[in-house]
Amino acid sequence: MSYLPRAKSESLQIKPLEPKIKANNLKIETNIPIVGIFSTCAPYRPNPIGLSVVKLLKIQDNTIIIDDCDLYNKTLILDIKPYIYTVSEEVRIAEWRKRMLEYIRTLNLE
Repeated sequence: MSYLPRAKSESLQIKPLEPKIKANNLKIETNIPIVGIFSTCAPYRPNPIGLSVVKLLKIQDNTIIIDDCDLYNKTLILDIKPYIYTVSEEVRIAEWRKRMLEYIRTLNLE
């Protein structure tokens, strides 16, 4: 867990992909609904707390060396937990999310 002082505080609802589509001057798929911010990967959050899964390379004295990180250098780390992958029930994907993922594939934005 980390502190993200650059995180923007926006509305609690968003049209998925809207910022990326506007930045690339692309047409927005109209049948993708406005959804809650926590159901998206948008960088906007109502609080500046981040969660990242990283690869631990080594521990050297008082320093943890990691890889595959999505944080800026010198980002304040609030907590460290082991990552234990488990799936306790079947994962369901909302229909709007399936349509959005298909739409992303047509735009070649990935």
